[in-house]
Amino acid sequence: NGLVIDGKTDKPLPGAIVVVKNMDLGVASDEKGMFELLLKPGNYILFISCIGYEDYSVPIKVLSSGDFSIEMFEKSIKLEEVSVYARRADKNVSGEQMSLIEIDRKLIKQLPLLTGEKDLIRSFSMMPGIKSTGEFGTGISVRGGGNDQNLFLIEETPLYNTSHVFGLISSVSPDIVNNVNLYKGFIPAEYGERASSVIDIQPKHGNEKQYRANGGIGLFSSRLAIEGPVLKDKISFLVAGRSSYSDWLLNRIPDVDLANSNARFYDIYANMHAALSKKQRLFAMFYNSYDYFNYSNQLHYSNINNAGELKWNYSGSTVSNYSLAVTYSENKIKKEDVERADTSYIHEHSITSLSLRGDVVYNVNQHHTLKAGFSAIKYGINPGKQMPYDTISSAGSYSLGENNGIEAAVHISDNITVNTFISIYIGLRYSAFFNLGPSVVYNYQPGLPLSNATILETTSYDKNQLIKFFHNPEPRLSVKYQLNSSTSTKISFSRNIQYVSLISASAVQSPDDIWQISGKYIKPVNSNAVAWGFYKNFKQNTFETSAELYYRHLSNLTEYKNGANLIMNPHIETELLNATGRNYGIELLVKKNQGNIDGWVSYTYSRSFRKTNGRYTEEIINDNEIYPSSFDKPHDLNMMFTYHYNRRLRFSANFTYSTGRAVTLPEAIYYTENSWKVSYRDRNSERLPDYHRLDLSLSLDESLRLKKKWKGSWTFSVLNVYGRKNAYSVFFKSEVPSKENNYRSFGLYKLYIIGRPLATITYNFIF
Repeated sequence: NGLVIDGKTDKPLPGAIVVVKNMDLGVASDEKGMFELLLKPGNYILFISCIGYEDYSVPIKVLSSGDFSIEMFEKSIKLEEVSVYARRADKNVSGEQMSLIEIDRKLIKQLPLLTGEKDLIRSFSMMPGIKSTGEFGTGISVRGGGNDQNLFLIEETPLYNTSHVFGLISSVSPDIVNNVNLYKGFIPAEYGERASSVIDIQPKHGNEKQYRANGGIGLFSSRLAIEGPVLKDKISFLVAGRSSYSDWLLNRIPDVDLANSNARFYDIYANMHAALSKKQRLFAMFYNSYDYFNYSNQLHYSNINNAGELKWNYSGSTVSNYSLAVTYSENKIKKEDVERADTSYIHEHSITSLSLRGDVVYNVNQHHTLKAGFSAIKYGINPGKQMPYDTISSAGSYSLGENNGIEAAVHISDNITVNTFISIYIGLRYSAFFNLGPSVVYNYQPGLPLSNATILETTSYDKNQLIKFFHNPEPRLSVKYQLNSSTSTKISFSRNIQYVSLISASAVQSPDDIWQISGKYIKPVNSNAVAWGFYKNFKQNTFETSAELYYRHLSNLTEYKNGANLIMNPHIETELLNATGRNYGIELLVKKNQGNIDGWVSYTYSRSFRKTNGRYTEEIINDNEIYPSSFDKPHDLNMMFTYHYNRRLRFSANFTYSTGRAVTLPEAIYYTENSWKVSYRDRNSERLPDYHRLDLSLSLDESLRLKKKWKGSWTFSVLNVYGRKNAYSVFFKSEVPSKENNYRSFGLYKLYIIGRPLATITYNFIF
């Protein structure tokens, strides 16, 4: 067993190639720099190579099992004559995993953004098959799935809120990120809990040799990150934070209420990495974020996130690696309605999770890599609690209690290299969910729709008493066939079960959305997805091309009755409908990786449909015929190009176009019973106008001098260059008839967030 490290920083080197000379035997180091070779006793010479490092040969004498470290040092080369990649240049072709998007720091850095800083979620929405749910919403729809069907992880810790200021910016600072993987179709067996995708964010570890700091000052927010050794070569730390000053932006939004609002946020992240021995490592992490939004002195929103993790990793001789992690995550939301003093109130809801996870990686031989593990997650959900805002208010106090559940799973998988052409991944995840008390469950008259009028009685359950139990196998299979060195095709099947879902009546995430666990009336979401892909590279991997076809069938999706009341409803199941779904599409990508001009063009044609199967009128949507979901956007085009004028100055442009999302609009108004009524068309039968926008940026990167202590860079960007008024939402409201509105009693309006070009400038620094 060996560990390949950078001789200067002592950080592990993933992807290093270790070959036994004069033998057809070699292996690559994993993401932690570890590798394993099975050799008979004797004398050997190992040849080690890694991109950007000097090749290294070392003689070894094998007597028995053991481990050792290999230090590698950077090459002395002219930077103009070499390109260094964070991954293998042909990984899209040669890698076994399909439907995977990898985001490195170089790619994020090139994106022109509203705040002038890199944004993880925004970068994903530029890729095929992934769509933003709003103008600047960081909620994403992956292959037609909902926001809640995406699992966001920092290491093993889930995040339940991924944005600041309702989607203006990602809640994860780019300064803490080492790399990000998004599994959008085929999901390996070690991941579960969500139906559509997994976004795995791997944070940086602090520098074990020296102290460093970097940050940025922008027009919207500023940030700072500090890292360094606590005990040199043994323990390191990283601390990063951001804070905003965003009111000036709200004041320029062309909406009276938003212009009279204010918002602020901060987030803090810290981790510590300790080398307990050559084989044992300990990782600790803490995250906290806070958002506050005052909407025109009528509504106050606050959103708090807390997360933490403690992880132990051991690299053995026979078992190459195993780990154990304890994580905690919570999201608390408070709303204060103060529009009227006599009825003002406070509404709170939250979700917490505590988990234990263990994983083992066993290298059987050069052609088999076994992975196995387990996870147990305890959920605690407060669906709602309301109280008076102050002593003047006459609002009542009541609580919906708590929802508790435990999700447990075991998994095992084998990555098999059959021969030079064929490799197979086969995995099985088996999950179970326990809906537990204390709780009060409503019982309804059999043979009738669930409603307030059909409630018969209630059943009370004590603490930890089992209410409902689910269990499901989740098989995973992927096959790659390598046609030649630059061409491959892959096919996959993935079944995912989701036991915790978000109750939300809109496509865009809002503070009123609440989490709900599976139980007597709400079944777990079941997703079965198949995909086929073709991958071809040209001109020594300068150009990447790919095409992927996918189909996903979903059952037990949550839809809502017309006019559903979802807030502080003690029997919310009376407002919910069970639906099935089918999502399908084709994703095309052409990407250029080298040269003065790089970038990509992606196009996605996709459909996302829903269908109810109700027997009663109130349980039927659109006559039980299929209809577009709120995430159905058939056409999506993204173009991103960067021109590198020299090694420091670059110009970037990105253009995005998509079909407007499906919405439900009124078709008529009428007066009856002394009031105006509105009649709506079929669910999601209309669409918002098509969305398109052009953004430009000019960046002057930091100095290339190695010994310079303070390095600064500038980014100037212009969003929405041609001033497109893209609709964030369309709404219908009553108004006082006047000459200005053609004496209408009702009007249909379009809300846009930025309807003119917006320029920003950001200064980033490293020292």
